Amino acid sequence: KKRYADETKRLLNVLEIRLAETKAYLAGDSYGIADIKTFPWVRICLPEGMLGSRIGVEAGAYPNVEAWAKKIEERPAVVKGLAYGS
Repeated sequence: KKRYADETKRLLNVLEIRLAETKAYLAGDSYGIADIKTFPWVRICLPEGMLGSRIGVEAGAYPNVEAWAKKIEERPAVVKGLAYGS
């Protein structure tokens, strides 16, 4: 469990640094496949996600990642997809 938690936090840190550079999306100024593929994993790894609280990810530890995830989560197609089946 600790090894997975440490690796998850390391990867969140990589994303944090990348998003600090781009200020928008993972691959630059526009929403793309990198964001689409990464979002579900990040969503469960953040503190309010089902995995984040279990591995000890603290709220506010990754502000750029959290802002990016919130921006993605507010996209109309993502809202519709997340509502599907709930």
